[in-house]
Amino acid sequence: MSTYTLKRSCRLIDERKHMLDIEYFLIEEFSIKKPCITYGIKVETSENGKITDTCSVSDVSQKKDEALYILEKMADYEVTAITAKDVIEDIVF
Repeated sequence: MSTYTLKRSCRLIDERKHMLDIEYFLIEEFSIKKPCITYGIKVETSENGKITDTCSVSDVSQKKDEALYILEKMADYEVTAITAKDVIEDIVF
């Protein structure tokens, strides 16, 4: 079972001068196979109210604080859904 909680959002203007809205979600997942909770991150990029890109990365950490730290850093630097997976991989590994 997964729970998605919106933690941050931001608005930026891309190179085409289009306004983009970015939302950062914390994913909380409970695994039956291994009885534990893991945390992931989902990023959605929207243009004119329509979602244009989505990236979900599960099992980023078993520590909520660690996943939130990564999410906050991504939001601080306005990471979009297109590059989110690469950024998370670079931070975690």
